[in-house]
Amino acid sequence: MSAFHWRCARVVAAALSLSLLCGCACTNRDNHFVLKNMDEAVKLKSVTARCLLAPVIIPTGTAAFAIDAVVTIPIMAVPKAWDDVYELYWKPREVSAMRKTLMFLPIVALTPVTFAGDWALRCIFDVGDPL
Repeated sequence: MSAFHWRCARVVAAALSLSLLCGCACTNRDNHFVLKNMDEAVKLKSVTARCLLAPVIIPTGTAAFAIDAVVTIPIMAVPKAWDDVYELYWKPREVSAMRKTLMFLPIVALTPVTFAGDWALRCIFDVGDPL
Protein backbone atom coordinates (compact mmCIF):
# COMPACT_ATOMS: atom_id res chain seq x y z
CA MET A 1 0.00 0.00 0.00
CA SER A 2 1.12 3.53 -0.66
CA ALA A 3 1.87 6.12 1.99
CA PHE A 4 -1.42 7.87 1.20
CA HIS A 5 -3.43 4.73 1.97
CA TRP A 6 -1.59 4.25 5.26
CA ARG A 7 -2.35 7.84 6.24
CA CYS A 8 -6.04 7.36 5.38
CA ALA A 9 -6.11 4.14 7.39
CA ARG A 10 -4.57 5.94 10.37
CA VAL A 11 -7.12 8.76 10.13
CA VAL A 12 -9.99 6.27 10.00
CA ALA A 13 -8.56 4.32 12.94
CA ALA A 14 -8.13 7.53 14.93
CA ALA A 15 -11.71 8.61 14.15
CA LEU A 16 -13.09 5.23 15.22
CA SER A 17 -11.06 5.30 18.42
CA LEU A 18 -12.26 8.81 19.15
CA SER A 19 -15.88 7.81 18.58
CA LEU A 20 -15.47 4.92 21.02
CA LEU A 21 -13.88 7.19 23.61
CA CYS A 22 -16.50 9.93 23.21
CA GLY A 23 -19.38 7.60 23.90
CA CYS A 24 -21.66 6.20 21.28
CA ALA A 25 -25.41 6.72 21.48
CA CYS A 26 -25.84 2.94 21.20
CA THR A 27 -23.83 2.32 24.37
CA ASN A 28 -26.09 4.44 26.57
CA ARG A 29 -28.61 2.13 28.21
CA ASP A 30 -31.19 4.93 28.39
CA ASN A 31 -31.36 5.00 24.58
CA HIS A 32 -32.38 1.34 24.24
CA PHE A 33 -36.17 1.41 24.30
CA VAL A 34 -36.82 -1.91 22.52
CA LEU A 35 -34.04 -3.76 24.35
CA LYS A 36 -35.19 -2.43 27.74
CA ASN A 37 -38.76 -3.56 27.08
CA MET A 38 -37.51 -7.00 26.03
CA ASP A 39 -35.40 -7.26 29.20
CA GLU A 40 -38.38 -6.33 31.36
CA ALA A 41 -40.66 -8.79 29.58
CA VAL A 42 -38.21 -11.71 29.86
CA LYS A 43 -37.01 -12.01 33.44
CA LEU A 44 -35.59 -15.46 33.90
CA LYS A 45 -34.68 -16.43 37.45
CA SER A 46 -33.36 -19.94 37.02
CA VAL A 47 -30.10 -20.83 35.30
CA THR A 48 -31.77 -23.76 33.55
CA ALA A 49 -34.36 -21.51 31.91
CA ARG A 50 -31.62 -19.12 30.80
CA CYS A 51 -29.63 -21.94 29.23
CA LEU A 52 -32.65 -23.43 27.50
CA LEU A 53 -33.86 -20.11 26.11
CA ALA A 54 -30.42 -18.80 25.12
CA PRO A 55 -30.79 -19.88 21.45
CA VAL A 56 -33.94 -17.76 21.25
CA ILE A 57 -32.98 -14.86 23.53
CA ILE A 58 -29.55 -14.11 22.02
CA PRO A 59 -30.79 -13.54 18.42
CA THR A 60 -33.84 -11.67 19.70
CA GLY A 61 -31.67 -9.42 21.86
CA THR A 62 -29.32 -8.80 18.95
CA ALA A 63 -32.28 -7.88 16.75
CA ALA A 64 -33.64 -5.57 19.47
CA PHE A 65 -30.24 -3.87 19.75
CA ALA A 66 -30.11 -3.44 15.96
CA ILE A 67 -33.63 -2.00 15.87
CA ASP A 68 -32.68 0.44 18.61
CA ALA A 69 -29.52 1.49 16.79
CA VAL A 70 -30.97 1.79 13.29
CA VAL A 71 -34.60 2.80 13.85
CA THR A 72 -35.43 3.96 17.37
CA ILE A 73 -32.45 6.19 18.16
CA PRO A 74 -32.64 8.12 14.84
CA ILE A 75 -36.40 8.62 15.22
CA MET A 76 -36.08 9.77 18.82
CA ALA A 77 -33.28 12.20 17.86
CA VAL A 78 -35.50 14.19 15.47
CA PRO A 79 -37.37 16.32 18.08
CA LYS A 80 -34.17 17.20 19.97
CA ALA A 81 -32.40 18.14 16.72
CA TRP A 82 -35.35 20.29 15.66
CA ASP A 83 -35.41 21.99 19.08
CA ASP A 84 -31.71 22.84 18.65
CA VAL A 85 -32.33 24.30 15.19
CA TYR A 86 -35.33 26.25 16.45
CA GLU A 87 -33.33 27.69 19.36
CA LEU A 88 -30.46 28.60 17.05
CA TYR A 89 -32.31 30.13 14.10
CA TRP A 90 -36.08 30.49 14.48
CA LYS A 91 -36.69 31.49 18.09
CA PRO A 92 -38.19 34.99 18.12
CA ARG A 93 -35.62 37.60 19.17
CA GLU A 94 -35.69 41.33 19.58
CA VAL A 95 -33.76 42.43 16.48
CA SER A 96 -34.39 45.07 13.86
CA ALA A 97 -36.56 44.45 10.83
CA MET A 98 -33.54 45.05 8.61
CA ARG A 99 -31.56 42.27 10.28
CA LYS A 100 -34.52 39.87 10.10
CA THR A 101 -34.86 40.59 6.39
CA LEU A 102 -31.15 40.19 5.69
CA MET A 103 -30.84 36.96 7.68
CA PHE A 104 -33.96 35.23 6.37
CA LEU A 105 -32.48 33.59 3.26
CA PRO A 106 -29.24 32.44 4.94
CA ILE A 107 -31.26 30.96 7.80
CA VAL A 108 -33.57 29.17 5.36
CA ALA A 109 -30.53 27.79 3.53
CA LEU A 110 -28.71 26.74 6.72
CA THR A 111 -31.68 25.16 8.51
CA PRO A 112 -31.60 21.78 6.66
CA VAL A 113 -27.81 21.56 6.88
CA THR A 114 -27.81 22.36 10.59
CA PHE A 115 -30.68 19.96 11.25
CA ALA A 116 -28.98 17.11 9.38
CA GLY A 117 -25.69 17.69 11.20
CA ASP A 118 -27.32 17.92 14.61
CA TRP A 119 -29.48 14.86 13.93
CA ALA A 120 -26.48 12.80 12.75
CA LEU A 121 -24.47 13.89 15.78
CA ARG A 122 -27.27 12.89 18.14
CA CYS A 123 -27.69 9.53 16.36
CA ILE A 124 -24.01 8.66 16.51
CA PHE A 125 -22.81 10.21 19.77
CA ASP A 126 -24.38 10.44 23.19
CA VAL A 127 -24.99 14.19 23.21
CA GLY A 128 -26.62 15.77 26.23
CA ASP A 129 -29.58 14.15 27.94
CA PRO A 130 -30.93 10.77 26.85
CA LEU A 131 -33.33 10.69 23.96
